[in-house]
Amino acid sequence: MDKPGKTSPLSWLVYVITALILVFFLARLEIRSNVQKAEFQHRAARLLVSVRRYYAAGPVFTRWGNNRCPYRSYRVYEGIMGGQDKTHRGGASNFLCLPRRPTWANLKGGSQLGGLIYGTQYKLYPSQVNGFGLFFQTHLKPPHNHDVPCAVCQVTKPATVLMIPGRKVCTPGWDLMYRGYLMSEKRNNAGRMTYVCVDKRPQVYWAGYLNENGATINHVESKCGSLPCPLYSNYKEVPCCVCSKCPI
Repeated sequence: MDKPGKTSPLSWLVYVITALILVFFLARLEIRSNVQKAEFQHRAARLLVSVRRYYAAGPVFTRWGNNRCPYRSYRVYEGIMGGQDKTHRGGASNFLCLPRRPTWANLKGGSQLGGLIYGTQYKLYPSQVNGFGLFFQTHLKPPHNHDVPCAVCQVTKPATVLMIPGRKVCTPGWDLMYRGYLMSEKRNNAGRMTYVCVDKRPQVYWAGYLNENGATINHVESKCGSLPCPLYSNYKEVPCCVCSKCPI
């Protein structure tokens, strides 16, 4: 009989064999775990690349009159519509979507007599139906004399984006992003601005309904003459739609 406190050779053999078996199975589990982990990481990386391609490959467009992006797109940033003063003859001739929260670079105080950029306000006159113009009534007060919001959006997949003036529906095979009315600066103002498609459900950037002017947007009307009538007509507000199409 073995003395108390000592381990028999048979017990040591059983212990060693058990330990070896345990090490063997643990090693196999670890190898399998590492393989599975590597495979999971590889699949996750491929999925991430696919997601990035899906969300980053589409074109960028601006939604005027609304700070939200339509279906099949996501918002890069929201902002305020900016442009040159309607009485100025110099400066730029395009509207910009200015970020709502700007960040500044190096500054020099005071006016340098350079270009200026102003906020843009809706101009919807009483003759255009109770201050809402031809837009849907989306809040208690009309947007007339209110600042215009905007959003810069990116389509979530490869596509072409097109604004179609004079139509409220997209060409067959194209997807509607939003529809509205063609707007620009008033024709007898000094400032000359681009045409933009303003959302049919206008939002406002609250300014207390102050008539601060700056840049303004008005409905664009068709005029017969060099523009063939019919099918166009005199002094009709021009609709518009923004459409996208994915490659086949």
